[in-house]
Amino acid sequence: MTTVVFVHGINTRGEAYDSAFARIRDALARCRPDVALRPCCWGDDLGALLKGQGQSIPRYDQTKGLDDRDAGPVDEADLWEMLDLDPLFELRLLVLRPTPTPEDFDPRVAETPSQALARQLREFASFDRLGHALARAGLSAADLAEAHHAVVFAPEFTQSFKAAADDPAEVPPVWARAVVAQAMANHPEAPLASDADVRDALVAGLISEVTAGVQPKGLAGEWLGHALAVFGTRHALSRRGRYTRELIVPAVGDVLVYQGRGRAIRQRIRDSLPEHGPVVLLTHSLGGVACVDLLAEAEILQVELLVTVGSQAPFFYEIDALQALPYGQLLPAHFPRWLNLYDPRDFLSYIAERIFAPGPRGVDDALVNNRLPFPGAHSAYWTNPQTWDAIGPVLPRGPER
Repeated sequence: MTTVVFVHGINTRGEAYDSAFARIRDALARCRPDVALRPCCWGDDLGALLKGQGQSIPRYDQTKGLDDRDAGPVDEADLWEMLDLDPLFELRLLVLRPTPTPEDFDPRVAETPSQALARQLREFASFDRLGHALARAGLSAADLAEAHHAVVFAPEFTQSFKAAADDPAEVPPVWARAVVAQAMANHPEAPLASDADVRDALVAGLISEVTAGVQPKGLAGEWLGHALAVFGTRHALSRRGRYTRELIVPAVGDVLVYQGRGRAIRQRIRDSLPEHGPVVLLTHSLGGVACVDLLAEAEILQVELLVTVGSQAPFFYEIDALQALPYGQLLPAHFPRWLNLYDPRDFLSYIAERIFAPGPRGVDDALVNNRLPFPGAHSAYWTNPQTWDAIGPVLPRGPER
């Protein structure tokens, strides 16, 4: 039987590894049930840790505990990048538009069409009808109701209808995205936050419950880039300790640890391999760098396929930072077939075909679209069907029993 060994990358510890492993297991069960999946986890004990409790970080005690989230939108992935920072961003942007001519108002009518729609959205309570979409998102109806309440009682919600009086129907898609973005902010560990299809299904469900045939519209302003640059520096400075501990240490820190003490990580990978093949090394991010080094420095007969997903191995090679393969040196003859998956929006993924030229057994790139902004795009491969469409057909088959 073919064995797939999953080697994780940067910023992966404990539950994060278990969650990725479960998603891979479920996907393999659908596309290749004839393979076995085996773990290889190195981050918990060999990855980067603040062993001195943050003593090297300026003002660590004052900046290590802030726990709020901020946000901002624009183009499908850019829009959600902004909404991740501020779920009300799109509503705020709508309010900034010039207010159109007031609607003709018949005094015999209790409320204008805009007011009626605002009331309809504010009073919306049919969250239980979104059962399937909620289940996929990992949320309850009460979770979504809580996010909805935060959106519809924000001043920007009422003001957005005044700015959109000529076409109030453009507000429901903005409202739906704001509610889903608020739910993502409230529940960052839910599947909703890392799967674009799940996210979009929930938005579509909300829209369909209140109106028919409305297509989501994106909004943007030229002032946005400067505003975010100013805001971002001040925001990050007050949270330096927290960001160092939660982002830099397990991400940049893992890279630095690997460059300094990578041999122990490579040995952990080698020790996780079964004795007999065929074996596939399925790797993510820095795990791909470690496996390229491992397979370049030694012949491991049972490994028939290397799959790198969102990997920096081609970039490390181009800057001459691989530990076992200097730039300009060809992949050794014993190197297995190599499939490399990348997403252009994943800024930690790189292409291998051109920089490594044809390998002895083949080096192939496969482009996938995770439909998420960075950094979400870097961790979304395992729930993307395109990933398994690329991997499933090339997994070797073990001997018949």
